[in-house]
Amino acid sequence: MIHPKDKLKNLQDAFNFSVKELELNRAGQLSSVQEKRLESHRAVRGCGRRAAFIGLGGTALLAFLVPLFLANEPGIEQARPYIWGVAGFILALVLIFG
Repeated sequence: MIHPKDKLKNLQDAFNFSVKELELNRAGQLSSVQEKRLESHRAVRGCGRRAAFIGLGGTALLAFLVPLFLANEPGIEQARPYIWGVAGFILALVLIFG
């Protein structure tokens, strides 16, 4: 069985925490190094959200425009409501979660 102090030491090593940082964390604070790590993580996460917003928004826009360009194709009149329904659903997701 792993002793709790050994487990704590392993976590401290895994996250690269110093003893001072651990004391600050127990007091409910972050060290300057931890704040920098957290800020860089937030910046990366924000880029992913922005890329998803652009990608899904572009997909919805494309789904709205394709039936307009295919106006003379046979069967498009039947498919158009479904295509626009899916595009509307994607657009709603973008607006709600974006």
